Amino acid sequence: MRCSLLARLDRVRDLLARAERLPAGVATPTLRACLMPAARTAVATGQGAAARRHAARLLWQGAASGDELRELRLLVIESYVADRHGGDAYRSMLRFDLDHRPVERRTATRFVTALLDLGMAKEAVNWLASLDDGDPIKLMLRLQAGLVEPEAAINLARPAAIKRPGAGWWEIIARAARTQGRRALRIEALEQQLQHSTPASSSRAGGARELWQTYFSAARESADRQHLLDNDDAGWSAFAASRATTDPMIARAVFAHLARRGATPGARTNAQLQLELSLQLAKLEVAALRLFNDADIDLATLDPRLRYALGGVGETHGLHAAAVRMWEGLELPPGLAPVDWQLRLAAAMMRAGQLDVGVAQITQAVAATGPWPPDVVKRASALSLEFLDAGHAGAAEPLLAALAQRADGLERRHVLFNLGRASDMTGKPLAAAEHYLRSAAHADSNLPDALARQARLAAGLSLARGGYRDDARAQFEWVLRNSRDPVQQDVARRELKKL
Repeated sequence: MRCSLLARLDRVRDLLARAERLPAGVATPTLRACLMPAARTAVATGQGAAARRHAARLLWQGAASGDELRELRLLVIESYVADRHGGDAYRSMLRFDLDHRPVERRTATRFVTALLDLGMAKEAVNWLASLDDGDPIKLMLRLQAGLVEPEAAINLARPAAIKRPGAGWWEIIARAARTQGRRALRIEALEQQLQHSTPASSSRAGGARELWQTYFSAARESADRQHLLDNDDAGWSAFAASRATTDPMIARAVFAHLARRGATPGARTNAQLQLELSLQLAKLEVAALRLFNDADIDLATLDPRLRYALGGVGETHGLHAAAVRMWEGLELPPGLAPVDWQLRLAAAMMRAGQLDVGVAQITQAVAATGPWPPDVVKRASALSLEFLDAGHAGAAEPLLAALAQRADGLERRHVLFNLGRASDMTGKPLAAAEHYLRSAAHADSNLPDALARQARLAAGLSLARGGYRDDARAQFEWVLRNSRDPVQQDVARRELKKL
């Protein structure tokens, strides 16, 4: 199989193996077509040595030029960074800078970000002038290189964080606060950093574990000043409650200590709920989810009410994998219909890419008999359409079949039409045509509406695909008699000519 096809199919192992087996003397176009995607893939999968090997072969044999040559050199730099070879990365950056001066801003930002991650702030200053003044990475570089005092950095970053919320500004504040020994400010910054972090910024963000450790240190320091004894859960909890309004960061630090290190299960549970509530009131609900979703935490130690609430945060903010982790294994939450809970869990699983378990949840949900509450019908209908549009017809089909038994009126017609779409997508044209025609049949036969005309045309197309030529012809002729839509008429005429 060609390397380009292996790359498109994301067959990483096969692509890299094929690149390693390329014989000497292979034609330049073949070499380029194989080693370029192999080098990209090697960098993306953390195989720096392989990436450099493929890049070197292309460079030595003169198989790359222009934009490809520039990309190869950047890939080599990225491979050194990933392997933590700071010196080699820096020297490669300098050579790249000499050959491609002036370096564009995006590339300079990549260089500086990488060097800061490697602890090479002084070297990164080479590209300070190329950075965007509005990018927090420039202020971070100035702070780490000693070009701005911590207090000045805080005074610059805080208004910027309010104007343009993002993890980068809060990372600067957190670093400066650590230098100054200001625990409360550092907690505030780490919380905001966790709230606003994205996959792109997570490599630089302190993360949940750093916040936990900062909480623990601040709690211990405060407890020592208050002469609180170890295992005095009531004393610690009372102290935290007394600071909830006047010093919420320290209060959260003490609740965090109790949530993980409290002497009794009751104290730990109460502290978990108080910590989550405090973060929620501070509009830091995403930070709360990420904090408790830390891999070091055994979810079995978290109160089910907390897990349900945090899963809802993930559902609302599109953090579906975290929502699934919080919800999976929970009993039915109070006040929820079983089918509603199963559908919400299935939706989170599907959106998180866990298709098989999501389908299993849907199958379990639709197996229940009896009516569904109107809000559940609405949720199920929207969910089935989402699955269809995403190409997951196998998940949508059982859900639509269950809805067809419970919906009525115009909503039922839309369900039947979408059930036809699902059958079409799963290779069942005759079943699809039946669903389309049932959708059309519910309309006033004397005055067919837009949905009926669309359903008739779709039925004709399905019947034609299934080889039912006469039945398909009848549907297309009906469309020509009853539809004034030029597109529908054009499709019907074209399909009639094929029969």
